[in-house]
Amino acid sequence: MWLLRAQGFLAVGAVGALVCALASGQVACSSSSGGGLPSSSGSGSGSGGGDDSGGSSGGSSGGSSGSGSGSSGGEAGVEPSIMITSPTSGSTVTPTGAKDSVDVQFTALNFTFADPSSTNNCSSMSDNCGHIHVLVDGSACTPSGSPYNNDDSTGSPATAFLSTCPMVNGMHKITLELHHNDHSPIQVGGMTVQDSVMVTAGSGGGDAGSD
Repeated sequence: MWLLRAQGFLAVGAVGALVCALASGQVACSSSSGGGLPSSSGSGSGSGGGDDSGGSSGGSSGGSSGSGSGSSGGEAGVEPSIMITSPTSGSTVTPTGAKDSVDVQFTALNFTFADPSSTNNCSSMSDNCGHIHVLVDGSACTPSGSPYNNDDSTGSPATAFLSTCPMVNGMHKITLELHHNDHSPIQVGGMTVQDSVMVTAGSGGGDAGSD
């Protein structure tokens, strides 16, 4: 077994002894048949301020340089969500006004409302900023030329207009969807962020076109 001192001697004491002296940047060694260790004159502690650039080159060469960068962060932003709180699914609603409207209360999380006509409010493609599209019975109750019943950019409540439906009274599916400012749907996992309820409209304005 070897013991190396950077500024002293290299000694092997198990079988014979090998003595090396470091001088002028070179190492000179001589062997001894004696079993004992040679005297270690000049074994100094090496605490001086000298240059240690001539130290051993055979030491462990790979310290743990570059231990990994760890987690690189998660998704940008937080996923938005929406939930209709009123009316509840299966309930009966009474449409009011010339357009036989129904107020739809909702809660939207991680979402900021912005007027789609103003591009300064938020990025047009931000998943956490935009407005709501209201759908009634899918596309069955949309005004002519419109892809949705109406929209909402101010927050709860939204409004569902039943006057554009073939029949005001009866069962209707009301859906609220989150949309970007360019009107494209906001999607999470490939699905549009939305919530729906089934309601029954009673004692409303009657047939379509009554407004």
